[in-house]
Amino acid sequence: MNQFSSQAVGRYVLSSGSKNSPDGGFNPSLSIKSGEGPRTHDRVFRFDDVFETSKDASEFALLQGLLFLRLPKIPG
Repeated sequence: MNQFSSQAVGRYVLSSGSKNSPDGGFNPSLSIKSGEGPRTHDRVFRFDDVFETSKDASEFALLQGLLFLRLPKIPG
């Protein structure tokens, strides 16, 4: 995975990246972490969308994470 950016949002850290897709593009991925030490939680999301550049894929993933954190409650 090509990690592109990380951003702290309140008690969460969003890390976005991309992975080469079989058709030559890039698929976005996102990690949302919270907590510290043994209480660390990390949720990873992989998207089926395909982008021409790794940067575009990573930016899409980060935007999705920011939108996700605006939900009233993070789905379990």
